[in-house]
Amino acid sequence: MARRSAEVSLRAFRVALAAALGFVIASFPSRTASALEPPPSPGRTKITSGIALMVSGAVVTGLGAGLYVANENADRAACVPCAKSSWIFPTVLMGIGGAMFVAGIPVFVLGQVERSRAPAAVVSVGPFGASARFTF
Repeated sequence: MARRSAEVSLRAFRVALAAALGFVIASFPSRTASALEPPPSPGRTKITSGIALMVSGAVVTGLGAGLYVANENADRAACVPCAKSSWIFPTVLMGIGGAMFVAGIPVFVLGQVERSRAPAAVVSVGPFGASARFTF
């Protein structure tokens, strides 16, 4: 019984880690900008990274809470040391997920602040790779 619980916990940890990494990787821009393209809106990557952190944190916290509730009856297990330590992994998941969620909030807010303080106009001068951008 305890071995099966450990396997389920390890599988849940792997799924949570893969989901968190997927959200973080999806928030990165897929390509670099060219000199002929207009500049990207400021704060966009911070906004998407903040959202990815908050969603990943919510998923990991939910997974930890689900494992904690599923292990509620572990105190009636035949393995006493396993029953005493069955709350550790879900609690760690909930703590890490909560920290991810809380860390995503200021990143998101900073991205919003950057976006609101964007320059009024951007002038790009010069063809090909040699260009200059003026903001005012």
